[in-house]
Amino acid sequence: MDSYSENPKYLKRKVKSGHVSADYDKCDLVVKYEVEATVVGDTGKAIRTERKAHEMPLRVKLDAHTDCKTYAEQLVHSSDLIPSNKVDHVRGLLESLKAHIQQDRNRADSVDQVKRNLKKKKRDERDKQRHDEEQKIAEAKAKEELGRATIDDLDDYLEKLYDEDIVNKVTGTAMILALAKNAGNLEDLIENEALMGALSRTLKDDSKRSMELVCNIMQIFFSFSHFSQFHQVLLGFQVGNNTMMIIRWELKRYASRLEEMQMLQEVADAQEKGEQPVSDPRKAKRQGDKINMDKEESKTKTLQRKQDKLLFVCIHVLLNLAEDDKVEKKMAKRDLVLDLVHILSERTTTNTELLILTVTFLKKLSITKENKDTMLDSGLVEHLVKYVPCSNEMLMKIILRTLFNLSFDIDIREQMVSHAFIPKLADLLPNKQFRAITLKILYHISMDDKFKSMFTYTEILPYMMRMLIDFPANHIAKELAGLAVNLSLNHRICSIMCQNGGFKNIVERAIKRRDPLLMKVVRNISIWTLSAQDSSEFAVKKQGSSKDITEPVPYRSSWGPFAGSLMDLLKSTDSTELMIELLGTVSNLSPADIGKSGSDYADFIIENELVEFLHKHLLPGFSEDDIVLEVIILLGSMCLDEGAARLLSNSPLIKVSSSFIS
Repeated sequence: MDSYSENPKYLKRKVKSGHVSADYDKCDLVVKYEVEATVVGDTGKAIRTERKAHEMPLRVKLDAHTDCKTYAEQLVHSSDLIPSNKVDHVRGLLESLKAHIQQDRNRADSVDQVKRNLKKKKRDERDKQRHDEEQKIAEAKAKEELGRATIDDLDDYLEKLYDEDIVNKVTGTAMILALAKNAGNLEDLIENEALMGALSRTLKDDSKRSMELVCNIMQIFFSFSHFSQFHQVLLGFQVGNNTMMIIRWELKRYASRLEEMQMLQEVADAQEKGEQPVSDPRKAKRQGDKINMDKEESKTKTLQRKQDKLLFVCIHVLLNLAEDDKVEKKMAKRDLVLDLVHILSERTTTNTELLILTVTFLKKLSITKENKDTMLDSGLVEHLVKYVPCSNEMLMKIILRTLFNLSFDIDIREQMVSHAFIPKLADLLPNKQFRAITLKILYHISMDDKFKSMFTYTEILPYMMRMLIDFPANHIAKELAGLAVNLSLNHRICSIMCQNGGFKNIVERAIKRRDPLLMKVVRNISIWTLSAQDSSEFAVKKQGSSKDITEPVPYRSSWGPFAGSLMDLLKSTDSTELMIELLGTVSNLSPADIGKSGSDYADFIIENELVEFLHKHLLPGFSEDDIVLEVIILLGSMCLDEGAARLLSNSPLIKVSSSFIS
C-alpha cells in the first residue's frame, strides 16, 4: 500500500461465471466462478486488483421420470452464475447424473439382495441343523422304543391300529415291524389272524393318509414274503391286490405333482413378468404369494425319495409272490407290466436299487408272449436303451438280459435299431463282462437282412474279425459264430470281412482248428466269391470281349492255396457237421478258384480221388441224408465244367445218383 501515492477510496467487486460440472459422489452439480476485487483510489484509478476462484454446489433432485431438458432450463434460469447458453451442457450433465444414480440404485439393490440371500441362507442352515438334530433325537428315541418291542406286548401294538389318530397307528406298525425283523417271530405273527386282518384293512383304508404308515406295513409284509410257505396266507389277506393298488396310487400322485409343478412354473413366470397368472394350483389363502420354485423342487425331490423307498418294498413283495406262475399271470392281467414301465418312463429316479428291481421283474415277465406284446406296445425298449451305457454294472447286465429276451421278436428288434442301439452295443463289445450277452443281442438283430447294412457303419465288423481270428479256444463261441454267419450272408459285409488278409486268416483257422461253425462262415464266403465271379463274367460278356477289360476279374483263383487242404480235411474228418460245410464250400468253387482252367478241372477230381469218395457216400445207408444231399449238389456243380462232366458220365456216380430220384 505504501507504494501508492493515492489513498484507497472504495472497493470494486466483479463476478465472472465459469464452468459447470457434475459431482458424481454427491450426485449434484458444481458451479465454478471467479470473483475479481479492485481497490479504487481518489481519482478513480485502480490501485490493486485481486482474483479468487470459488465453487458452489447446486443441489439437484433426479429420479427415473425426470425430464432433463426442462430441469436444465429451470436451473439455468434460476441461477445467476450459469450463462444462458449453457442449457445443453447442463442437460447433458443431468442425464449423466441420472444414469449414474440409477446404476447406483441397481447396484445397491443387488448388494442388498445378496445380503438378504446370505442372511436367508444362514437362517435356513440353522433351521435345517436344528431340524436334523430334532430328527436324530426322535429317531434315537424311536429306536430305543423299538428295541423294547416284545411279542408279549403284541396286543397293545395291535390296539393302536384301531386308533383314529394316525400317529398312534404309525407307532403301532413300527413296533410290529421291529418284531417282524426277527425271523423267529414271523410264524407267531402270521398265525395271528386279528393282526393280519388289521394290517390288511389299515393298509387299504389309510394308504392315502400317511406314507410312513404304508411303508411300515409293507415292510412287515416284505418280511413275510421272503418265505414261500407264507405266500398263500398273504394272498388270502389280499396283500398282492393292495400292493398293486398302492403302486398305482403313488404313480398317480407323482404324475399329479409333476402337473402341479408345471402350473406353478407358469405362475412363477407370470409373477416374474408382472402379469396376472391364469390359474394358481395352490390353496386360496396362498394364492397371490410369490412362488419359490427352489422350495417346490425340494418338496418334489423329497416326495420322490419317499416314494422310491415305498415302491422298492412293494415291487419286491410282488416279485416274491410271483414265484407262483398263476399269481404272476393274475398280476400281468391287472396291467402290472404297464405300471413297471411307467416307473421307468415317467419317473426320473436315480435310485439304482429301484431301477434294478423294476427291470428284474420286467425280465421275469418278458418270457411270456402276452407280456412281451404289452412291452412292445408300451415302448419299453426306448426306456431301457436310455440306460445303456450307465455306471452301474448290475443295472447294465439286467437291462441287457431283458433286451435279449425281447429281441426274439422282430418288431422289438426294429425298435432297438430305430433307437440307435447298434452303435451302443458296438461300444460294449470291448468290455469283457458284457461281451457274451452283447453278441447274443447282435446275433438276433443280424437275423434281419434290412438291419445288416447298419453294421458296416460301426466298429462291430473289425472287432468281430479280431475275435474270429484270435479266439483262444479251438472252436469259436456259438454267439460269435452265429453273428459271423448271419453277417457273412450280406455281400457287402462279406467283402469287408475279406479285406486286409481277413479271407486268408479265416480259411486257415477253419481248416487248422476243424471248427464246423467257422467253416459255415467260410462256406458263406465261398457263396459270395462265386457270385462275384459270375457278376464279373457277365460284365465281360456285356462289353463284347475280354480284351475290353483292363482289370482282372476279382477274387479269381483266391481259393487255389486252400483247395487241396479243404479236400484233405473233407476226406479225413469224422464230424458230420464239418463234412456238410466242407462239401458245401467245395460246391461253390469254380475252376478259376482252384487254379485250374477249362477241362483241367477233371484233373483236380482225379488227383483228389473225388469219384471214389463221392461214390462211397452215395451208397444206400452209408451216410446221413444231409451229407447225401450235399454230395449230389457237389456233383451238379462239377458237371457245369465240360471236362469234369465227361469224366463223371463214365463213372458209376451217375447210376448211383439216379437211384435217389425214384
